[in-house]
Amino acid sequence: MTVLRDHVSFGHLLQNEEDGAWSNGEEGNKDRQETPVERPRFHVMPESGWMNDPNGPIQHNGVYHLFFQHNTGTRWSWGIDWSHAASKDLVHWQHLPVALKPTKGWYDADGCFSGCCVVGEDGIPTILYTAARRRDDKDAPAPPPSPHDLGLIFIESQCAAQPVSGEDNLLKEWKKFDKPLLPMAPGMGNTLAGWRDPFVFEKGGNGKEWGLLIGTGIENKGGSVMVYKSKSLSEGWRFDRFLCQAPSTNTGKMWECPSLVKLQPHPTSKRNLNKAFEYLLCISPDAPTNATICYLGDYVNGKFLLENAIGPFQLDLGDILYAPNSFEDSQGRRVIWGWLQEKKPPGYLTYAGCQSVPRLMWVKDLELFQEPAEEMSQLRSETFWGVTNVALTEGKNLEVGSPVTGHFLDMEIVVERGTAQFFGIQLSHFENDGEGGFISYDWNTSNLCFINQSIHSKTTGGKDEQNARVCGGLTYPNSGDPLRLRIFIDYSLIEIFTGTGKVLSTRCYRGSPAPGSDPKIEFVAVGGDVKIIRAKVFEMSSIWVKRLEDQPLPAKDEQFDQIIIMPKSKDMQGFARNDDCYWNVKRMCGLESLSCGKLLILAAVAILWFVVMWWMVW
Repeated sequence: MTVLRDHVSFGHLLQNEEDGAWSNGEEGNKDRQETPVERPRFHVMPESGWMNDPNGPIQHNGVYHLFFQHNTGTRWSWGIDWSHAASKDLVHWQHLPVALKPTKGWYDADGCFSGCCVVGEDGIPTILYTAARRRDDKDAPAPPPSPHDLGLIFIESQCAAQPVSGEDNLLKEWKKFDKPLLPMAPGMGNTLAGWRDPFVFEKGGNGKEWGLLIGTGIENKGGSVMVYKSKSLSEGWRFDRFLCQAPSTNTGKMWECPSLVKLQPHPTSKRNLNKAFEYLLCISPDAPTNATICYLGDYVNGKFLLENAIGPFQLDLGDILYAPNSFEDSQGRRVIWGWLQEKKPPGYLTYAGCQSVPRLMWVKDLELFQEPAEEMSQLRSETFWGVTNVALTEGKNLEVGSPVTGHFLDMEIVVERGTAQFFGIQLSHFENDGEGGFISYDWNTSNLCFINQSIHSKTTGGKDEQNARVCGGLTYPNSGDPLRLRIFIDYSLIEIFTGTGKVLSTRCYRGSPAPGSDPKIEFVAVGGDVKIIRAKVFEMSSIWVKRLEDQPLPAKDEQFDQIIIMPKSKDMQGFARNDDCYWNVKRMCGLESLSCGKLLILAAVAILWFVVMWWMVW
């Protein structure tokens, strides 16, 4: 007889088992009316309902595909599916039909949980996912025999699906395999905390086996990752070994959504990549209230050398990212998305959750380096605000003003320290019951943090100190370097990228701005003065299109970049510095690895060639 255990890790399942929904607060105000501007416009999210993990990102036949966990309503519930969006340029997306739905009476009767998507040797995309059925679901397959039964209230199997038609470039319809790839967990009894979230980390073919990771945890030891091997993507999977084992439960009892990827050095890296720290292990421990953590290390003889790795460190310094997923695109870039959770209770809005902006991951100076995909700059409108070389002193703030309005923004800021200890960005609330926020950077400690504070002027006449949220961490700049920030503000979402490759994601519900109102953003110096070398703020357009078929595919050799051509004005003089133009031209031409001297030689050869050709013609 199997004894049911408390679910040690039920990351995506709700802590409130009575109604089967995950919640981080009380039920929202159902009488509240949502306004059109209370919705992110340039982050992938469902048209309505709940979203959590990004699943199976791939690029196939020139089209990017991103799947994600989704169900109707604004709370997690049983019956979660794989919803689907597609893009031709990584920034303009179309909602497509649901790819996978639970099948009554089958292994996934109560949920199509997270997984991955990979293109097989035959060129056909294949989804691998965890199928879930509740133990009390009498129509679903019976529980496995005792050695394979983890004793949880739900039972996990690993299943697969492929597109119905090879001619459908948008992959709109999928067909599940007739039987699971792995119907039950290995026979280790209830010593395992879970068994889910498959991720293909080694591509097979030409005699090489495929490698698959599955997240788990060992009782009284901590999180772990299993490795499965097979000569075929669609059958024959067997348990091979444990990839690694946490030394304790300090990093969680269960490791969800594991991934192991080999990273490339950042294009601006000045030193060769240390081969002992080129693999990134990423795991999400126990539940979405915890931060996703990473290790940089080596993968040798089927093992990730956790004891020699750099880590653990947070993938994101904020308080809302969990369960990321990544893939390598046709340009060789490692692109990653993460689930950005809400901080308001269920029912506050008609949706819950979205994905981060697409990020690129590299290794630089033995650290993980993240930056937004260059393509994000395509969403910038022609409306912008900017200044250069502005001295900022304590008590004399600089306000972002006309012509920029609203709260769908892309900000680039470079600040040089003077005598101030802190540089800050104040985000004021739009409504009396909205929240305010403060982005703070401490030059003495290199700590970047976000302070969220509820405002209740109607009831208390001031700030609600008890509801303040603080998140952040160290950014590790080089001594003397200016502070460089790229900040995306998309209604409540705030994603802050630093020049050192760190990211902080959080939420701040400032309310609905009146049409044409300014962004209510101010730059602040505390404890002295700073110099804003340059700051530019762009309004952002929506990512959504109705018909992706009408969007042309980018040229194969097209390299997206962040070069912005601006009208000359008194405020914008000196905006495009020589070093920016130099690196942008190098990146556009694919010459990042060439030194300045080599570029000059190439330029001289090109000029000589033109002179010779002109002489021959004339």
